[in-house]
Amino acid sequence: MKEKIITTGSSGQLGKSLTISFLVFEIIAYLFILLFVYAAWSKIRDFGSFSKAFIYSDYIGQHSKLLAIAILVAEIGISILLIIPATRRMGLLAALWLLLLFTGYLVVMFLTGNEMPCGCGGIISSMSWSQHLWFNSGCILAALFALLLNKK
Repeated sequence: MKEKIITTGSSGQLGKSLTISFLVFEIIAYLFILLFVYAAWSKIRDFGSFSKAFIYSDYIGQHSKLLAIAILVAEIGISILLIIPATRRMGLLAALWLLLLFTGYLVVMFLTGNEMPCGCGGIISSMSWSQHLWFNSGCILAALFALLLNKK
């Protein structure tokens, strides 16, 4: 099946041709930009609470501050990769890996029954563990879909 082409430009001018898959990839990338910039901003705004959220974890505890900084740097770095068109695909790959790590952590918390405070920040921190799992799963599927649309 042939993919539809959308031609942009004013009448009489030959414009840039965009495929539907390119547009969908870009929309998903921009949604990830919003997600990661918002997540990083929320953590920066209340870094104390974010870094303390990991102190009570049996697995992380003493490394909570270092982990908090690493997550923040990763989110900012991924945001930058997503913003730059030439590195957008790499940014989506990095976002996918970070989401897989977060989701693995959530699965452990969910299965062990630990009621850890969420350090996500903003509105995302009000989600339950199961809501986090569904949200992350949806984001993982969106990232996979976008990456499949933009194979290189």
